[in-house]
Amino acid sequence: MRPLSFLPFLCIACRQGSTGLLCAACKENLEALYLPDINQSKEGLSIHWAYIYGGIPKALIEAIKLEGLRAPTKLLAELIAPLLPAGAIIAPVPASPSGIKKRGFDHMELVARQLKKRGHVVLQPFVRARGMELKRVKRDERSAEAITLRPGWAVAATAKKRELWIIDDICTTGTTLRRCVGLLEAEGWTVHSAVCMLVLG
Repeated sequence: MRPLSFLPFLCIACRQGSTGLLCAACKENLEALYLPDINQSKEGLSIHWAYIYGGIPKALIEAIKLEGLRAPTKLLAELIAPLLPAGAIIAPVPASPSGIKKRGFDHMELVARQLKKRGHVVLQPFVRARGMELKRVKRDERSAEAITLRPGWAVAATAKKRELWIIDDICTTGTTLRRCVGLLEAEGWTVHSAVCMLVLG
C-alpha cells in the first residue's frame, strides 16, 4: 500500500510526495542517466537507445507494466522521441495479449499516439497471432514467433518513403526486434530500431 501524502502524486521512482510522475530529484537523476542516442549492435541487430534498464528507468517501466498506470507512457514517449528523426514513420512492437489483458491497454500503442502528436507517422503493421502451433515453440522464442504482419497494413504507408522505425520500451535479447525487422525488410522496407532502454548482459 502506498504511503499517504499531502502532495497530489507519489514519485513513481522513490515513492515520495511529488507534483508529477517524478519528483524533482528523480527527474534530475533521470536526465543525468541519459546516454545521447547510442547506436549499438546487439547480436547483429542495430539499435538506437538512450538508457540502461535499471533504477529510475526500470521504475518507469514497472509503473506501466506492473501497476497498470497509463500516465507514464507519456514520459516514455518523451524519452524515445530524441532517438527519432523528424516526421519519422514509426511502428510500435505490440504488447503480449496477456499483458494487454492484465493492464487493459497496449502501452506501446499509447506511446505511439504521443509520438504522433509530435509529428511522426504511426503505422500498425504487427499483430500477435494466437494458435496451438505456438505451443511447440521454445518459451524464449514464442513471443517473437507470435508476431506477424497485419493483412493490408501497408495501405496506409507512404509509397515514396519506404523507411520505418520500430519502437519498443526494452530490448533484452533482441529476438522480438529481429523478428519485426525481418518481417518488414522482407516487404522491402529499410528498418531502424529505436528502443528506450537496453538490458545489458
